[in-house]
Amino acid sequence: MPSLVLFGERSVVGGDDLQPISLAAILVRGLQTILLLPPVLLLIFDTKECSLGLRRIVREVEEIDEEDEDSIGSDSLFPSIMISYVCFCALVIFSSLYIELQILKVSSIGSPTQSNLRQLPLAKYVETKILWLPIFQSIVFVLGVLSLHSARISEKCEDANVTRQFWFIDVCILLSSQAAELVVSFLGSFTCLLHRCTLSRRRRAGGSDAVAHTHGSVEDAWEDRCRCICACIARSTCFLFGGSEVDVGEYDQIARVLADYFEGFDGARVDLVASDIVVGIAMLQKVQKQRRFETLARLQHNDASEHSFDSKGTRQPNLPTNPSTALLSPTELTQQTSPSDCKFSHSSLRFRSKSLSDSQNDISALEYEERLNCDYHLHNFAEDTLHLSFRRSNSGGNIYYKATERRLLSADDVVEFALLNEGSRMSRHALAIYSWMLYIYMHPCSGAFKLLCFRLTNMKGSTCPNSDNSGKPGNIIGDNICGIHKTALLKHAGLNQSDLIYANFESSLEQSPYCIVVDHEWKSVVVSIRGTLSLEDCVTDVLVDPIQLDDFIDRWGFDESYIDDGRNGFIHSGVLRRVEWILSDLHRHKLLEKLMRDDYPEYSLRFCGHSLGAGIAVLLSLVYRKDFPNLKCFAFSPPGGLMTKDLAVRCSEFVCSFVLDCDLVPRLSVQSMSILRDEVLDLIARIKVPKFVIAESIVKDILGKDSNLNLNDYVHLNGPLPDSDLARQLERLKSVQERRRQDFRGPIIKLYPPGKIIHLVKVDEIRSCAHDFARCLTCWTSNVGYDYVPVWESNEALGEIEVSPTMYTDHFPNRVCLELEKVANQFRDKSIMGFAAYPSPVEFDIDAHV
Repeated sequence: MPSLVLFGERSVVGGDDLQPISLAAILVRGLQTILLLPPVLLLIFDTKECSLGLRRIVREVEEIDEEDEDSIGSDSLFPSIMISYVCFCALVIFSSLYIELQILKVSSIGSPTQSNLRQLPLAKYVETKILWLPIFQSIVFVLGVLSLHSARISEKCEDANVTRQFWFIDVCILLSSQAAELVVSFLGSFTCLLHRCTLSRRRRAGGSDAVAHTHGSVEDAWEDRCRCICACIARSTCFLFGGSEVDVGEYDQIARVLADYFEGFDGARVDLVASDIVVGIAMLQKVQKQRRFETLARLQHNDASEHSFDSKGTRQPNLPTNPSTALLSPTELTQQTSPSDCKFSHSSLRFRSKSLSDSQNDISALEYEERLNCDYHLHNFAEDTLHLSFRRSNSGGNIYYKATERRLLSADDVVEFALLNEGSRMSRHALAIYSWMLYIYMHPCSGAFKLLCFRLTNMKGSTCPNSDNSGKPGNIIGDNICGIHKTALLKHAGLNQSDLIYANFESSLEQSPYCIVVDHEWKSVVVSIRGTLSLEDCVTDVLVDPIQLDDFIDRWGFDESYIDDGRNGFIHSGVLRRVEWILSDLHRHKLLEKLMRDDYPEYSLRFCGHSLGAGIAVLLSLVYRKDFPNLKCFAFSPPGGLMTKDLAVRCSEFVCSFVLDCDLVPRLSVQSMSILRDEVLDLIARIKVPKFVIAESIVKDILGKDSNLNLNDYVHLNGPLPDSDLARQLERLKSVQERRRQDFRGPIIKLYPPGKIIHLVKVDEIRSCAHDFARCLTCWTSNVGYDYVPVWESNEALGEIEVSPTMYTDHFPNRVCLELEKVANQFRDKSIMGFAAYPSPVEFDIDAHV
């Protein structure tokens, strides 16, 4: 921050973003120097017969008769061309090294908000690099090609010469690197020229205001951008992920959200680049960790004040402890546990099954004091916070966390044991409806072969003779001639062909793929709805405006006990649109009623889905509960902005949601995204060290090295924003957005995830070579190789986006399914009841026990 000004125009990178590029260029120059050295030595010292040494060639040329002009023309050119190539190559290499070292030095000066220290010198060096170096690189490349062409002396030797072959190979490699570099240089220069022309054209047309005026409003501009992006993605992927209907999709809601979210960035002239946002998000992750730590320190401080220590320094356990004790005020927090003193180390996490109060009974006074002084390791922090849920609070502009106690699921509790086991089974059904695409993703090497073998060997026979509808071709809609969708669905879920009663794999702006299967092992009829996979699903996801349920209830009805909450409630409008279509389809073929009343009256009805499908499943269960009061719904990674709080809590009687660790989607809402934006921008303005210092600390944390990060050394945590151009820009941005909210926004309706929530919390990391390789291959975003513990979470606890490298991968349906199955298996191993003791799905009530 701000953008680097080149040739009088703003670029898309900041001056402090150039260190990685310069380091890469310095590495390339070093390799080219190594490649250039052997030809230079060969030119000077090699005097053998049939060699390319200059001294030998010059000597032979002098011995040739002056009248033999043909011989002079073929050999005498090579020394001059080769010497010119070496000289120009050395000139370019060392000139470029000097420029890159200067760029590296100057770009490392100052914090992101102190751009005035580096802006002008950097612009000079970068413009020289863009404008003049490509010209000299072109000359070097041409001379290198001519030197190879003029080395005809090799044709006079009958036997191959090792030295000569080495020379040719070396020069060819050198030329290849220079050719690649030349292409990159010209592309960079062309991009800068195109960017400048685009900005000049916009300026002549009246700047950014002209765009808004042409489209009538900011929303129209965003709507066109979204439509264009979706169309480009659809065509570039050959419609593999849908997209045939994106041209006619409704983008007005997402356009309005984006306009609200980014409104004022142009008007306030907020000068940020992509790397600023990345650094701000990375720092927010560390700030969130420190807030949780400070909350625990306050709890321990409050708890310690009620206890005495004996002469041996051991705390007396006679007084009860309570982790949810009242918190200190932000002012007292600053006085007693200042953030500037707080340090923590990033180590491997370990799980301890004791509560916070129990874990403190046997620690010494000295160890307890060390904890209060914040010399605290992250694995201990994870153990003590496993029973705590943190919620963001804001008091007078001071942001801190409040802690409430949460309970772990017990393997010895019959209801929780059964619920977790059935949830793991239903997660397999929610994964299965994603069909072949997720199966190939999970098995990239062997997936196609496994599906083919399954298709050939396991698609015969029937295990549900009571159903007259099983196996009928008309009940499988949207599959191809190979039946790949049906094959993958059955392979995922471990079912036979006759267990699949109905499946519709067609996807559009109105339709969500879903299936009806019979699970004989669990004595259930399962309706599974697919989540987000196509571009049409993405368009539905962003239809975020809440819509009241009155008209929907009038058309489809609700269970009597939920009508009042339903009529007063609101729901995600995109989910409601998909539910309307599935209800129409279910009423059209009436297979569900036939299965439950005629074919399998002793079976229970289950709805399940992942992501968007989870939201659809919840609303479908609200409609069908009036006819099947024993139904249950299992929602995996449901949308965070799904329904109003009263309805979300009331449906806890039959809806259970599962969230994997830091999953983004159950925390996603318009309000949480606004909080994320404001906090990231605020942190960027508070950073007081260069970006590469923050990047270095992040790398150390990723590699598992104890960095003892003191956040106060990196950012101004307390007080108002330091004075800078960015701080003034952010003030203007806030005023612009506030005016827009007053002019265009109605009342804010907050939506929540549904039902009872089981949160799988990460507690342990299994270190191995395979695990480390997977993390490295995925840039540390893989969540493979961790242990999780299930805890009960409240609907309000997921109101803030928790920044984590795995916040996206935690949402993948395969990861949710596999981790939930692993946790369920661990519960079976630990359970004192054994496999035969847990009840059938119809024998327990979620809300009656929790």
